[in-house]
Amino acid sequence: KLLLSYRDEEAQSILNLSQALLYTPYIGSRLKNELVVAIQRLSEKSALCPECFTLKDVVIEGEYPISAGQFGEVWKGIFSRQSVSLKVVKAYRHSQIHGLLRAFSREAVLWGQLSHENVLPFYGVFALGSAHKRICLVSPWMDNGDINNFLTENPSANRTLLICDVASGVGYLHQNNIIHGDLKGPNILVTSAQRACLADFGLSTIRDPEVLRMTSSVGHTGGTVRWMAPELLDPEHERINSKESDIYAFACVCYEESQIPFYEILRDETVSLKVNKGYRPSRPVEDSPPFVEWGLTALMWRLMEDCWNQEISDRPHARNILRR
Repeated sequence: KLLLSYRDEEAQSILNLSQALLYTPYIGSRLKNELVVAIQRLSEKSALCPECFTLKDVVIEGEYPISAGQFGEVWKGIFSRQSVSLKVVKAYRHSQIHGLLRAFSREAVLWGQLSHENVLPFYGVFALGSAHKRICLVSPWMDNGDINNFLTENPSANRTLLICDVASGVGYLHQNNIIHGDLKGPNILVTSAQRACLADFGLSTIRDPEVLRMTSSVGHTGGTVRWMAPELLDPEHERINSKESDIYAFACVCYEESQIPFYEILRDETVSLKVNKGYRPSRPVEDSPPFVEWGLTALMWRLMEDCWNQEISDRPHARNILRR
């Protein structure tokens, strides 16, 4: 409570010091997770980030965003002579600004701690010159776009390699007790070397049992219905994202390489009801492109079915998926 009571300059100083401690060599994983959770919570409360994340001299290209969603826009820009993506918080009413800034600060803090070849690099935070305190999360620009667009334009690409990249990225997160929380094709980007990397950590959380025991931090619920595990759709269940729900979503990403999950069902509400009853995405026929051209095998389908297990404890761990 005392930590969360700090504001403005005091909060900024604590955030800077805590982030500096994370760069200390040989810091233990438990202490690191405790510090990250503390920084996240103070960032959310104060709508500030450690100053080492702050970027300058970012130039936005064009007059319009490349894409736009309900709460944000993606612009293309230049930073240090390379193309970058700028994810910009978007608010139409003044009452929205603080809440969205808190969410962006929280995402920036967690994303800023990650470093893996299958995780989109985080360059930092850039403040737009406006009276509305609009901030951007800056990362490398990916010409290949997300995995779905890439495979549409490159149907003969190595899908097995891309899925292994996704599994490797998820394994890295889980090894560090981090839940992605929204695994799906649009949140997986493809590099110029045609390798996959995880992106969009807005719903990601740390789920370290020791940290949760020592703090009042709680997990987040969220995701996209067709990729969500049954326990997240069950009103009688504690609906908190977990490693197991990430694994369920991973199998949906594997399926998504040919069709979105439950493509034959129009309404998300119907999907939710069916998933709770044990219904899963339909298996492609043996002579369809997924089996004939795109690398889906009976062995891969069995792995996906294991990841979709209704019983949470029976789903495989991320570290074991690549071994299979």
